Amino acid sequence: MRYILAILATVLTAAAAAGDPGDQQIFQEFLGWYKTYTGSFAPPEVARAYESTLKESGVAPAEAQRRIGVLQKLVSAMPREFAALHFDRIYGMPNPPFKAAASQFLVRMVEGRKPGKALDVAMGQGRNSHYLATQGWDVTGYDISEGGLAQARQLAEKTGLKIRTVAASHEEFDYGPHSGT
Repeated sequence: MRYILAILATVLTAAAAAGDPGDQQIFQEFLGWYKTYTGSFAPPEVARAYESTLKESGVAPAEAQRRIGVLQKLVSAMPREFAALHFDRIYGMPNPPFKAAASQFLVRMVEGRKPGKALDVAMGQGRNSHYLATQGWDVTGYDISEGGLAQARQLAEKTGLKIRTVAASHEEFDYGPHSGT
């Protein structure tokens, strides 16, 4: 009986692979499309635009909806490859929807403190790193968006400040030898 179930599972897996694209293929095709997409970055609008593109390319409506469901599930986990591309798109906008000034909470927290070393986690375009550097802090920041990091470096160059930038996710960044203790 186990043998028959194993054969059945193999046949069904092969049939599924031969027919509909798998989740990773769907994701990679979407990323290819998203790299050239020029519309709104709001998730419902992206989903509608991609579903329309799928249907226009001959994908049946039910299959297009299935693929959108797969993408919604995958993208909700914000995989690094998607998140980096998504934020690069946002930082590449003429008027990104982010504030340019430092976080007022950060400003209050460092007020009156002796400058030291600072780590700007998910630094984006570097607004907080820039502020800290103007206050004499030795700043390192990391982010997954090359577009955001480029803007942070440009701002530092323009103002003559030194900020170290690292392209990394939270999992990839090297926090140092004592980070696990």
